[in-house]
Amino acid sequence: MHTHCLVIDLWPSTAQFAREMGENANTALAWRRRGIPPRAWSKVSELSLEKGFPSVNVELLHKTYVAESNARIHTQCNDVSQSNKPKAGECEARL
Repeated sequence: MHTHCLVIDLWPSTAQFAREMGENANTALAWRRRGIPPRAWSKVSELSLEKGFPSVNVELLHKTYVAESNARIHTQCNDVSQSNKPKAGECEARL
């Protein structure tokens, strides 16, 4: 499961998340697929705390980013077929 996708899903919409982050919607959509970049973790943590989600913090974002990045690298190194990679909308289907 892609943790950063679930973090973004704490907002009513990806568009609202993007607005509150000061980013455009396409950037937020890319973050759903690839993970929230380190430069944004502090702001995501602050906004999550304001929304009542104190467990979403820089430490969680870092741990999951590293773990999920390592998993992607491992998958690529093992030459897994494209059909096994996450598809657009996969996060929504898991909720």
